[in-house]
Amino acid sequence: MFADLDSKLLFVCIAEEGFFRGFIQKDLAVMFQSSTWGNWLAIVITSLIFRFAHYAGGIAYSIWGTIAGLGYGWIY
Repeated sequence: MFADLDSKLLFVCIAEEGFFRGFIQKDLAVMFQSSTWGNWLAIVITSLIFRFAHYAGGIAYSIWGTIAGLGYGWIY
């Protein structure tokens, strides 16, 4: 039972991060590349979108989603 849950969680997290960082953040960074703060702006906007995507879990979950999104974006 737990092995099935772990594999689903792993695939969901990889797909989710691939979408947010590989598509949204990358495209925003290209869009804002002429700006001095373009990369940071892309990270912040993507983190806020990431927050709203996790809002169904509650306000605490969405706040942690924003913090995690900022970290994941910076690492990316």
